[in-house]
Amino acid sequence: MMFLDYLILILVLFLILEMRQCNIYNKTLIGVVLVFCSLELLFKFKNDKMLIFVFGIITYINLSLVISDCLTNGMLALPIETTSWQKLRGTEYDLIFVKSLVLFISTLNALVPAYKGAIVKEHIIRQKKNNIYIFLGIYFVLWIILITGYAVSSSSLAGYESNTTTFFEYSTALFLIAWYYSGTSKKADALLKIYAVTYIFRAVVQGDRSSAFPMILIIVILYLKKNISLKKLFLIAVLGIFCSNIISVYRLSYSTQNIMSSYITQYGLKGFASDTVSQSFYTGISIIAAKSQCPNSFLYFIDFLIGIVIGGSYGKANLTEFTLKYYMNKGGGMLVSSWYFWFGYAGIIILSIIMAHLLKKMQGTKETDFQRLLKIYFTATAFRWYLYTSFDLFRGVLFVFPVMFLFFQIIDQLIKNKQL
Repeated sequence: MMFLDYLILILVLFLILEMRQCNIYNKTLIGVVLVFCSLELLFKFKNDKMLIFVFGIITYINLSLVISDCLTNGMLALPIETTSWQKLRGTEYDLIFVKSLVLFISTLNALVPAYKGAIVKEHIIRQKKNNIYIFLGIYFVLWIILITGYAVSSSSLAGYESNTTTFFEYSTALFLIAWYYSGTSKKADALLKIYAVTYIFRAVVQGDRSSAFPMILIIVILYLKKNISLKKLFLIAVLGIFCSNIISVYRLSYSTQNIMSSYITQYGLKGFASDTVSQSFYTGISIIAAKSQCPNSFLYFIDFLIGIVIGGSYGKANLTEFTLKYYMNKGGGMLVSSWYFWFGYAGIIILSIIMAHLLKKMQGTKETDFQRLLKIYFTATAFRWYLYTSFDLFRGVLFVFPVMFLFFQIIDQLIKNKQL
């Protein structure tokens, strides 16, 4: 199997060097390789209770991208008024983005061995911590965030726009830590479930899929005792795609009247393709195109590193927003676009190595509570960090969550010392 993985990687490197014309045939060929490598990664982790979701999400996103953006140039999933301003489709930057994506997936596939551990049957955390003070403190903050997390309106003349606060985006991380400190209390567990249902309901009413799905995934991971088979994952994916598209239809008018007829009119048999994926795909193209406008694009990587610590508003840390001065976009960009912007194809290789190292760390046989919680958060936010931006991975998962965990570990120890 590893021989095949390396053979495919060599093929991908050959395609990157030799393929220069952007047309449906070249993009379809790259798309086939992309889907094949994505499926390989999914099968490699089919026995891992959490990573099966990660690569299930990645496989769906890549498949939707191939169907809509490689075969039909975005016309399948996006309204015509959206594609009318997407001038970079069909250009060299379109091809570069697809090649960057397949380079990342094929390199990752070659670097990561198949999961060899037994099917996980035990609880995620063998013994949660019992600290009622931390639990109640976080729980109170969670409700404040939920109440104040949205602006008055979630729509604009240009379509749906996410309008959550920064704190709201990290409420799932706080929820996970509150669960960890809830101990064996059934009352605390019930309170968490009430919050989760309310959170998901509010997000759905706002049309905010990117907030609802991570919480749904966290609940599934925490309370589902058995592993998900590939067959069940497929059924869940079909249901998830249907629900996602229903939300997309709903937020056009924020009304449930005639919602099913509107769904059939808008999607019909093309409901598998995601408009969000296509929008983010085009943003990735625009970020890559902006690289040609910035002679020393690698210097912006410093802003990214500083932004991880102090926030995405620092300098040019947020490339999606920064590159708007060159080309119009509607957010997103996918995981790979920024790394190509900074370092070209070498950046994609670097990103693959970082991701492979991270995945291997998550396969340890003697995982700590922190490692397991981080893995849950990594899994739950996969849709965001893979589809939208690498900033969600490097700041949200690899910086903010560890800092939160360490902070409450210190608080927990201080409370225990005071009680002695």
